[in-house]
Amino acid sequence: MSSSLVELHQQRGQLLERIAHQRATLARQLAPVQGALATADRAAAVARSGVQYAQEHPLPVALVAAVIAAAVAVLRPAGALRWLGRGVVLWRGWRTMKRWVPSPLLRQIWQRYS
Repeated sequence: MSSSLVELHQQRGQLLERIAHQRATLARQLAPVQGALATADRAAAVARSGVQYAQEHPLPVALVAAVIAAAVAVLRPAGALRWLGRGVVLWRGWRTMKRWVPSPLLRQIWQRYS
């Protein structure tokens, strides 16, 4: 073998060692981030399962929401009225947006963020 080919093999071996060392260092440094991402993944899965349950069982969800709304209205009427006003503003904003934004675009936005 020529000396340049031997040198190339040596450089390749050194680079592979360096890459392995960098990967190990990166894995150690990202360990805390992996824990946080795992927690976020679990929270997203719980949220997805809750949304799926609400879609499959709308009546119990609506009943629970009605009971909570009644309790809030009885215990804190001023707060309930304030939240009712916010809900009306959101609802009217949604209706206005539906009139102004084309339906295919709304579907894309809804699919992307749901």
